[in-house]
Amino acid sequence: MYGFLKIIIVFLGRYLEADNEAVALAAASEQEKKTNNANAELIDKYNKAKSSKSLVEKHQEAVRVQSKKKSKKDRDKQKQEWEGQHPWKPWDRDKDLIAGRQNVKVDAQNMSQG
Repeated sequence: MYGFLKIIIVFLGRYLEADNEAVALAAASEQEKKTNNANAELIDKYNKAKSSKSLVEKHQEAVRVQSKKKSKKDRDKQKQEWEGQHPWKPWDRDKDLIAGRQNVKVDAQNMSQG
């Protein structure tokens, strides 16, 4: 009977050792996964902060800059065409309303004579 108990105790001891090793390995692999995930997150943050713009972003920025330059060129070109084809200047209310005005004295007697 003691031999049977001894065998059971040895078997249980080996089973518990194997179980403890399995738990330790699982905990170690879990810890390693957490460390790897943390490292991956740090690497992603660094890459986002330090990486250059994507090709799409570069293209969009270039198109935006070109359209600004083009619109400015178009405005300058239209202004030059207008001034080149028309020697007169467009109407300016502030300047044109007072331009060429002279003080005239109104004399009622002279006006009635014609």
